[in-house]
Amino acid sequence: MADQFLKPPKPLEQSSKEAWDEWIEAFIWYEKAVQLEKKPQEVQLAIFMASIGQLAQKIYKTFKLNEGEENKLQELKERYQFNDIKQCNEPFKEFLTKVKLQAKK
Repeated sequence: MADQFLKPPKPLEQSSKEAWDEWIEAFIWYEKAVQLEKKPQEVQLAIFMASIGQLAQKIYKTFKLNEGEENKLQELKERYQFNDIKQCNEPFKEFLTKVKLQAKK
């Protein structure tokens, strides 16, 4: 099996949008290579959490997931992305719009 020889991306070491974007892109490639979607949701989430590292695991502990969401990998990815939104050098209205758009997802 290919997934025995492939390693997931290195753990996420920074809590920034750029670091997240790079890490998640690498994980998506890994996900496809090992056909992660064929595995049970609990296994998908466990592989994701084991791969992402301690920094993101701490953030995960702050999520208030509803019943049924705790084992859904896509839900976790979206929550992490939403949690990581920060206002940069942009007017508050633009930042608020960005947050609202992400919340709709």
